[in-house]
Amino acid sequence: MALILIASTRENDLTAKVFRILQAKSHDVVVLATDEIASRKENFSVFITPDIRSLSYQNREIPLASIDAAWYWHAEVSLDQTRASRLALEREMQQSFYGVFAGIDDRRWINPPYRVRNTQEKLSQMFSAIDVGFHIPPNIIANHWDAIEGLGDRTIIKMPVVGVLEGDIPKVMHTTVLSRKQRQLLKETSSFPGIHQPYVVKKREWRITVVGDAVFPVAIYTALDAKDDWRKHQHRGSKVRFVSESLLDKSIEEKCKALLQKLGLRYGAFDFIETPEGEMIFLEVNSAGQYGWLEYELGLPIS
Repeated sequence: MALILIASTRENDLTAKVFRILQAKSHDVVVLATDEIASRKENFSVFITPDIRSLSYQNREIPLASIDAAWYWHAEVSLDQTRASRLALEREMQQSFYGVFAGIDDRRWINPPYRVRNTQEKLSQMFSAIDVGFHIPPNIIANHWDAIEGLGDRTIIKMPVVGVLEGDIPKVMHTTVLSRKQRQLLKETSSFPGIHQPYVVKKREWRITVVGDAVFPVAIYTALDAKDDWRKHQHRGSKVRFVSESLLDKSIEEKCKALLQKLGLRYGAFDFIETPEGEMIFLEVNSAGQYGWLEYELGLPIS
C-alpha cells in the first residue's frame, strides 16, 4: 500500500475519479484540498525544523518523506476579496503551497508543481520543442504592429500564459485569427504582450496525451467555421469531432516523451496541427491539460 498525496480542489471531477481508482487498489490517498485550506474550511499546518518536515491535515500528521507518490492537479486558490487584495493574497498562498510541496522529492511527483508553473509560459516551450526536433510555427512578440506584418495575410494571436481579465475575473483567451485588414484597424492599439504566429492551414489537429510511457493520440476534425480554436467550439453540436487514431509518424510519440523529460514532467497534453502535406506542427504542451472528456467520449484509460 502506497501513501499518495493529491493536491487539488475538492470538487474536481478528475481528482475524485483518480481518488476512487487508487482507493480501489487499496492505496492510502490524501486529497489536499487547496481551496478549502485557503478558505479555512479545513485546518492545515506545516512543520519545518532541522529534524521535522511534516504537514498536519484532517487530524493526521504526514511526514513529507513518507509520501510515495504525489499529483498536483489544478490546485487553485480562490478568495472572495476585492481584486487587489485577492490577487495579492492568492499569490502569497500559492507561494506557501509551492514551498510546502518543494519538501516532497521531485521523483515522487507526476509533475513537480514548480515545473508545472515554469512550463506554463508558451513561448519558452518553443525553445525546448526545437531542441527535441519538433517543427514549430514562427513566433513574434512585439510592442508595435509593423514587426508583425511580415507574418502574412492571416495571423493568429494568443497570450503568453493563460489569458486576460474581464473585470475581476481571469478568462482564458482562445486563439484569435486576424486578417491583415483587422490588423490595420488595430494599429492604434497595443500588440503587446500577445504571441503572434502565421495562420497554419489545417488538415486536422491532434491532442496527444502522454502519461509516463503511455501515449494516447486523438485526431481532431473541425468544421470550416471552427478551425480557429477547437476548444471554444467543442460544445457546439457537431463542429468538433474527436477520434482515437494512431499517428502515422511514430517519432512524434518519442519526441513528446523527450520533451517531457527535458521539462522534468511525466504528464503532458500536447497540441499539434497537421498540415495538408502531413507535416506535424507543435503548438504547445499543457502540463495540467484536461483529459476527462476524452475518457468520456472515447473510453481512453488515462486516469
